[in-house]
Formats: sequence, C-alpha cells, structure tokens
Amino acid sequence: MAAQLSDTQLKEVLTSSQALLREFKMKTSVQFIGYLLNEFERSEIIYSYLNVTFKNLQKTLEYEFGTNEYRKRIFAYLNKRVRVAMISYIDKVKEMNAAPEIHDVIFDRVNAFRIIGKLSKMLESSSKSEFERLLGLSYSYAATVEGVYKRSVQDCYVWERLGTGALKNNTFSAIHEMDIPKVVDYFDRCFIEKSIFEGYDDIVRNAIAHSTIYFDENTNKMTYKDKRSQREVSYDFDGLQEKYQKLWDVYQMVLVKNQLLRISDACVEFLNRKRSKRFA
Repeated sequence: MAAQLSDTQLKEVLTSSQALLREFKMKTSVQFIGYLLNEFERSEIIYSYLNVTFKNLQKTLEYEFGTNEYRKRIFAYLNKRVRVAMISYIDKVKEMNAAPEIHDVIFDRVNAFRIIGKLSKMLESSSKSEFERLLGLSYSYAATVEGVYKRSVQDCYVWERLGTGALKNNTFSAIHEMDIPKVVDYFDRCFIEKSIFEGYDDIVRNAIAHSTIYFDENTNKMTYKDKRSQREVSYDFDGLQEKYQKLWDVYQMVLVKNQLLRISDACVEFLNRKRSKRFA
C-alpha cells in the first residue's frame, strides 16, 4: 500500500473491497470488512481485535469462495504461491500492490465482469433454440477469455515468478502484454500445477475469433475449428458451460485474493499511523 494515501483513501480500499465482495454475494466477508471499518473509526485501535478480525476475514473468504471442489483447489493453489512470494520477496509484493495503476486495473476488471454478465443474460433470454443458446454461450466465453480471464492468469504468472525471485524490475507491464499460450508454456516448462487452465480451450477461442464454428442439429453440439492448426473440438451446451464457469472461478479467485492483500496493507498502514501519532 502506497504510504502517500490519506486515511480516507485507506478506508476507501476497504469500502471498495466490500462493494466488490457484495457483488460476488460473499455476505459474511462483507460483514467482517464492516467490522474492520468500525475499528478505523475508533480513537484507540485495539491491535488484538483488529488482528483477529482480519484472520476471520481470511478464513471466511476462503470458505465462501470454496463452494465446490474446483474452487477449493484453485484457491489452495494461489494461497500457496502467494505465501511463498510474500515470505521470500515481500518488498516486491508490496511494490506490485502499491503500483499506481492497480486501482484502474481493478476497476476495469469489475467493469468487464458487469458488462459480460449483462451480455450473457441478454443472450440467454433471447435464445430460443439449442443452436442459439450455444452460439450465445460461445461468444460470452470468448469475451470472458479476453475481458477478465487473460489478466487473471497473467497475475498467477506474476506470483509464480515472484515466488522464485525471477521477476526483474519494470517487468509488470511487459507481463500484461503476454498472451495466454505463453503463460501456459511457462507452467508446462516449470512443471507447475495447471488447474487454473481447466476452463481454457484455445481451439474454442480461436474458432470464435474466426467464426469457424459449426452446429450439428443431430447431436446438439457445436464444433470449433482452429484455422491455423486445423484442430477441432466439439461441445454441447453443458460441456461448454462447465468450461465457461471455470474461467469465472479463476477471475473471482484472483480478484478476491488481490483484495485481501490490499485490505491487509491498508490495515497495517492505518495501524502504524495510529501508533506513530500516539508516541509522537
């Protein structure tokens, strides 16, 4: 958390996180952030209470996020990588969280979340046939890959590199230019768990981009053909829906974890200021 933020701005970190988690319907986590905000208003902050409340928030976030086995698995994966990075390279982690563009990054992702969500609902409500349902889902899938999922796996790549100390200065912007296949290649070469890619299918992504998709009325499946590689894959609605949901799971996981880190930094910074004023 950048030290130049005012007390009001530090509180806004919590209120913006609270609003985001409210959209994700994580009600108990929203409540715990409210308790933290109440502590910010106290003239005398009780460290032990602040610490316990934050730890309860951590546990609650993990519980509310882990609504199925896949979500539990990817959250455990990211938790492990973040711990390694913070133990070994805490200064670099703080630099990443304090980057001036972090607010814009979060705003863009939340905005994309809302737009794609509305698009999906519009397509679903207007669909009358199985072909129309699958077509709408296909384009929602493509929008999700480009709008929120790509940046999320780039973040996971950053955590992996931070954990090994291999991330050099001034490389964050370069990483955010990386396409997904390059990130997948890094995970392959380093034998890293690839659960975050279970929802991603580059054949589907490329086929939708080139409109090389074909519906079979006999099987109610859509076939996606990649023009460059000539590979193809077929999905029915439920099969593609499962992939689609996993993209959103990764997006929410990364955003929730980033919010937790920002809340932690805000609480530590606010507490340090109170202590400084007390002993001045």
